[in-house]
Order: sequence, then C-alpha cells, then structure tokens
Amino acid sequence: ENGQSLNEIARLDTMVTVVDAHNFLLDYKDADSLTERGLSLGEDDERNIVDLLIEQVEFANVILINKVDLVTEEDLEFLDALLQQLNPKAEIIRIRQGVAPLAKILNTGRFNFEEAAMSPGWMRELRGEHKPESDVYRLSSFVYRRPLPFHPDRLYAFLEETWDLGILRAKGFVWLVSRPTQAGILSLASRSCILEPGGEWSDDDTAPGQELVLIGADLDQECIEQKLDACLDNTQDIYRGADPFPEWVFTEADA
Repeated sequence: ENGQSLNEIARLDTMVTVVDAHNFLLDYKDADSLTERGLSLGEDDERNIVDLLIEQVEFANVILINKVDLVTEEDLEFLDALLQQLNPKAEIIRIRQGVAPLAKILNTGRFNFEEAAMSPGWMRELRGEHKPESDVYRLSSFVYRRPLPFHPDRLYAFLEETWDLGILRAKGFVWLVSRPTQAGILSLASRSCILEPGGEWSDDDTAPGQELVLIGADLDQECIEQKLDACLDNTQDIYRGADPFPEWVFTEADA
C-alpha cells in the first residue's frame, strides 16, 4: 500500500512445490473449480484445481513428493515420470511426513524468473529438447504442427474426447478459421481446457498455424494426429456466425 516492493527486503531463492502422492492423481482428474474448493483469488478466478496443480508443478525448481508411504511403488513411479514430463528441469525428491533435506530448498540460489518462464515441459518440447529416454511408464509426448487453421466446431468436438485418448496435458498455439488474424493459446490438463488469446498473427512474426505439444499415457500418436487433421479446414471458406469458443478480449499486452 505504501509503494514498497518485497524485492527491496527479500529475494526469491527457490520455488518449491509439494505434491501429495496420495491425492495428486485424484485431483488431476478432478474438474472442480477453485471457487468450489474455496481456493479462488476472487470472482474473476475461473481456474480449476488441475490448472493450479499444473502451474505450481511447471514453475517449480524443486518438487517434493510427500506421503510416498501411502501409495504403491508403481503409482509412485508413474507420478514421478509425469512430473518429469511436466517439468524436466526441476529436482524431484521423495519425502515422508514433510521431512525434506533443507540444503535442497534453502539458500540454493536456483530461482531465475526468465529461466522458469521457459522451463515447462511443453515449451522445451516445442524447442526440440525432448529426450526419448523420458518415455517411461507409458508416458510420452510429441509436437503437432500444421500450416492450416482449425475448424472451430470440429476442434471443440475433439477437445471433449481428449481424456479418452490418454492425453494428460496439451499446450501450444492454435489458429482458428473463424479468427484468421488472431493467435490462440490452448491449455489442456486432464478435464480442464482453456483457449485464450495469444496475440495477433504478424507478417513479421511466426506464420499462422498449429503448434501443439501433447503429453499423455499410452498415446497413439498416429490416431491423435489423424483426429486433429480431421479438425483442419482447407476450404478457405469464410466462417460465418459465432464459433463455440468464448470471445477473446485483446489488450495492448497481447498485441
């Protein structure tokens, strides 16, 4: 309130996320909103539980998997592999009853905002930094790129069946034929799906197209690519009427 910043007296040293081994996968499949759980930041906070889980995991320097004694080794290995896919750069440590090695989380000097913003697994995948040896415990990922726009009605129908296809996480840039000059950012995690404005396509910038990273269990890449290809629109016809996605409100920061 007096205009002072926390940065004047403190520094952010390490971003630590604690994952509840017993409940994480249950919450990951949950479609409850933060409002329903009493965790929202206000009336405008429309995120689901899974959105919050993903944000915290992808931004962490260190991930502590707690309550490892309450799950099977098979479930624990699957959770470990999923967290590595979501955030390949974070150090993952298994703990019990909240007892963590302090040297790993205090005075580490690990946090760097610019690096953290570029570290999520989906962004590393877009940059071609995928490591094949990470395809363990039935988890894998791939990048879908196409130079054609999506037909919004077909894409909307596809997004409703992603859970049945084994897709646990998808994020990237999309192009809709109904919004030819606008770029969208698709963020899908479990049963939560958000398509929000990402800016305007520019002749001086990246050419319009699809660039999506998909992460999941037992993914049939060929099948998913065929389904996504079926959502493309190559007729070059003008889309008339309102598409099924929410209206995008662009600000100067999006331009």
